[in-house]
Amino acid sequence: MKCAFACGLVLFVSGMRILAQNPSELARSYLETLQAGKYDDVSAFFAADELKEFRATFDFGEALLQEAAQQFYLMLFGEGATKSSVHKLSDTQFLVDFYHLY
Repeated sequence: MKCAFACGLVLFVSGMRILAQNPSELARSYLETLQAGKYDDVSAFFAADELKEFRATFDFGEALLQEAAQQFYLMLFGEGATKSSVHKLSDTQFLVDFYHLY
């Protein structure tokens, strides 16, 4: 419960920081966060529907044959990734894990 509250508070504060910026500051902040490798913070720059849309761009992986699908998920999410493990990720964690590899 404490963890959920703390996570919610961090997201709320991050969101307030983002809302207070003009587009130029927002873009600069996003790129600095990305370049610093703070991938957990990058997701705060996206609305929930944008995270869902990003994830949907990879939906074709669901239709691949098993062997091809395994290679697809390993390529995108690294060692140990499977169709099942990626399917269980939240939209936010999907983005974070995707960024961690690149």
